[in-house]
Amino acid sequence: MMTLSKGLIEFDLPDSYSLRQLHAAQRQLKLDAEIVSNILQAAKVKHCLAFGTLLGAIRHQGFIPWDDDFDFFIFDEYYDLAMNVLQKYLPRHLVIHSEKNDENYFHCWSRVKNTNTIVEYGDAYHPDNQKLKFKCLGIDLYRLNEMRVDQVETYLQIEAEKFWNRKYATSMISRDEYLNVPKLIRQHVEAKLSNMALNQFEKSEMVRYFCLVMNDPIKSDLFDDMHAVKFENTSFLAPMKSHEVLRSLYGRYDVLPDWKRRNTNLTSFDYVK
Repeated sequence: MMTLSKGLIEFDLPDSYSLRQLHAAQRQLKLDAEIVSNILQAAKVKHCLAFGTLLGAIRHQGFIPWDDDFDFFIFDEYYDLAMNVLQKYLPRHLVIHSEKNDENYFHCWSRVKNTNTIVEYGDAYHPDNQKLKFKCLGIDLYRLNEMRVDQVETYLQIEAEKFWNRKYATSMISRDEYLNVPKLIRQHVEAKLSNMALNQFEKSEMVRYFCLVMNDPIKSDLFDDMHAVKFENTSFLAPMKSHEVLRSLYGRYDVLPDWKRRNTNLTSFDYVK
């Protein structure tokens, strides 16, 4: 591993992945994200930066120095419209990656993939990602659901069942493994709920939540208003109350993580020859 830096911030890179490649991946992601965002804005689809991309915009005015993916929240009530308009207006080299064009796709959200690129993932999320089609640079389109606080447990249960059913339908788990799924779901839901600070909400309060990456639900009204925020040499939509959203997601988001946690998602990036 080589220790490299962007400004005064040091981070690790695999030997197969140069700083030049990382910066090229970031530049391409930003260009692709601009295309996606412009299509969504033209169709009046409510969306905004999400997770590490939102964190990068607020803390670094661009990418987190070691980050090489791009995240959007698309609000649940607009998600189907978003998929339709992207399908219609994306340029040919950008495709929506989902269960509709990949028999092994098991995620509960779609991605936009750039088919002019080729990448290798570091298996940060799950090794079954290696079985997916379109090993290309991608933009995550997370479906940001809205619900009452007292519906969170049911939502977790439903999403966990859908996840394992997709894994079984794609033959990524055996029948014997599938028979153990109810126990796994129960453990997953209990673990998630035990780590949530649900007592900070009224039971009937409306929240936004995405179960796989988000630890705690976020008050819905924090997403009511959007504005443009600087991101490298361009801008994207983000919540007016981004600081409150980031505190809900990460706590002390203004503090850099430990050096050992400054890892890229990819281990290589290139353009298709």
